[in-house]
Amino acid sequence: DLVGFHTYDYARHFVSSCCRILGLEGTLDGIENAHMGTITRVAVFPIGIDPDKWINELDTPSVQARILEMRGQFSGRKVLLGVDRLDMVKGIPQKLLAFEKFLEENPEWRSHVLLVQI
Repeated sequence: DLVGFHTYDYARHFVSSCCRILGLEGTLDGIENAHMGTITRVAVFPIGIDPDKWINELDTPSVQARILEMRGQFSGRKVLLGVDRLDMVKGIPQKLLAFEKFLEENPEWRSHVLLVQI
């Protein structure tokens, strides 16, 4: 059995809660249930990307071709790029509303700026 969290603090709080609420024993490996003779492993699996992989991809012919294509497609415009996970706490709806408000209050930018959210 394995329970995974993306931060150490979340894993630590989970183990602590199991000890306090369920009366289980916390170990270096996770949670021990002495009555059942089992250990549930608790581990941390950070969420993120490998930046070196993405930097190396920039030099590939297919990516360079796509860059040239996009430069032509968006020539003369500012491109705002948003890269976020889809968690509600990341504020993506607020970002879209802010961009909409910016365009409403600054109509002269409507044909000069583009938001790409991925």
